[in-house]
Amino acid sequence: MLSWQIVLIIVTMIGIVLLGCYYLLVSNKYKLSAQLDRYDYLFLIAISLVYLIFSLVNFGEKPSNKIMWSSTNSTDSLIIKLTQAQKSGDLYFKAGVFTGALLIQAQISPSESLVTVARIDPGIKDEPQLKWNSFHFDSPQAISAFYFTVESSNITPYEYQNTQRGIEIQRLALYSPVSQQMPSSVKIGDSSGKDYSSILEKQLSPLQLTNVWFNSAVFDEYYYAAAAEEYLKQWGTVTQAHPPLAMLIIALGILLFGLNSFGWRILANCSGILMIPLVYIFAKRLTGNRYAAMIAAILLSVDFMHFVISRMASIEPFVTLFLLCEYLFLFEYLQTRLNNYGNKAALKNIFVIGLFSGLAIACKWSGVFALPAIILVLIWAYLANGAKPIRLSIALQYILFLVVLPLSIYCLSFVPLYTIKHATNFASFMLETQKNMYQFHTQEALDFHNIYASKWWTWPLVLQPMSMAFVMLDPVSKLSQSVGLLGNPLVWWGTSAAVIALTILLVSPRFRKPELYFILLAIAAQYIPYVFINRLSYIYYFYSVLPLIIIGFAYLVMLLLKLKSKIINWLVFIYIVFCIWLFVVFFPVLSGLNINRDVVYHFLLWFKTWQF
Repeated sequence: MLSWQIVLIIVTMIGIVLLGCYYLLVSNKYKLSAQLDRYDYLFLIAISLVYLIFSLVNFGEKPSNKIMWSSTNSTDSLIIKLTQAQKSGDLYFKAGVFTGALLIQAQISPSESLVTVARIDPGIKDEPQLKWNSFHFDSPQAISAFYFTVESSNITPYEYQNTQRGIEIQRLALYSPVSQQMPSSVKIGDSSGKDYSSILEKQLSPLQLTNVWFNSAVFDEYYYAAAAEEYLKQWGTVTQAHPPLAMLIIALGILLFGLNSFGWRILANCSGILMIPLVYIFAKRLTGNRYAAMIAAILLSVDFMHFVISRMASIEPFVTLFLLCEYLFLFEYLQTRLNNYGNKAALKNIFVIGLFSGLAIACKWSGVFALPAIILVLIWAYLANGAKPIRLSIALQYILFLVVLPLSIYCLSFVPLYTIKHATNFASFMLETQKNMYQFHTQEALDFHNIYASKWWTWPLVLQPMSMAFVMLDPVSKLSQSVGLLGNPLVWWGTSAAVIALTILLVSPRFRKPELYFILLAIAAQYIPYVFINRLSYIYYFYSVLPLIIIGFAYLVMLLLKLKSKIINWLVFIYIVFCIWLFVVFFPVLSGLNINRDVVYHFLLWFKTWQF
């Protein structure tokens, strides 16, 4: 059962998000730069539904009613009894989370003695959790049963110390080596006699137990989905490289739909869907042009990285969603100050800025990157209003909303971990946790080696994509599944060129508008800090910048539409069509569908560095 503290945190964070959405959707009393009408809402509903349909293709395993076995006690075992003893075969088991070593023992017939056949450590390089595992057994003596037990030894990886040891077994399958058929009779239960026969898979062939995108964890899901489940089990979490809010949100999905790929991915997917109307609203507020906003929403919808990363149990969709909300309301705040709508309207936006700032930072420290933009906009607004003295009561509200509120949200997100760790001093616990995270990024992460690492300047060029999943299902027919993490080249190249063009346009005084200054400031705030980061970096770091450069592209489109040139309009239309077409072409390797490997190799791997 969940502790009341964890339930409280999850409910509180949901309430905060809903409150932010309320402020986002409800009209303000003052006149906004561009209001939404029924045509806007119709478009948003249509594009969101279309995206939802595509995003659920091969999304993840459906929730199951089967009861999985879990244990934290070395005296408790999951027992697989074979009515007919076997000397050889293949044993498959789908694991949940591991915070302790799994000991697999075979009972030899007729002596009934136990022999260790495998010991699976949670710290091994090939992560055993949240996927199918298998081992082949070949014994000179017949085996009558298998025992799955939590290792009683105190020898565990360093990062798993001070966590409760536990293991979860979700499903089991056993096949003879010759016929590849399930033995005629298998009984599964635990040491207390409780029946777990429901977790035995009788209909799936060994080929169907292959780990693919649909049924197992991929990439960082091994850490974030596992950490989310560990929160729910109150086993403690070893994934402390980032603040915990995103993992708590993932935990909510698991709580609702179970420990399966659908459960740990669904709320990230919801974040990806929400970003589409959010980009539309932001672009229309910035440009005042419906068509430019439509183009922005379409480009985000057909971007490869947005589609893939928001279908994973990753922290990136959540921090990017909150950052986008933060920048939107920062822009609204600037509008209220430049148009002299008064302190009440300005403070309303400041409150929401602080709210989403706290949520973003509580997901990932990169949420702090927005801080320079906030400071510069505050100074900009102050000078634009004549640098008038600020009343103490107003100044205190700014401090409350921009400092106290974000820090409170950030600290609140650590309460479940504080409870699970049985810490006694919250201040000391927070200091130690922040120190551990800082050391990870400044020391431990520097020693990592990954073939997919890339420099910040290569990201907009899409030079080093990443492989999230790959499996060759049939070497003969070359049927395979793969999922690549990369940007839609046409979207990334086009929008990046647009940002360069907008920067050049600042040379001309007639283009120096607050809207242009703002979007370039937001892009710079999220992108430039990566120039100074020494640890290994990856192309998906660019994801938090992506919605902003797409909105920048929408601003350039707005300027081009004002020229009323049919040729330019047709060029923009053709560009959008090709972006959509490219998304359709790459869709199998974005969603993990079956595809002939030769097709991928000859038509989709454009450069030597593209390996997925």
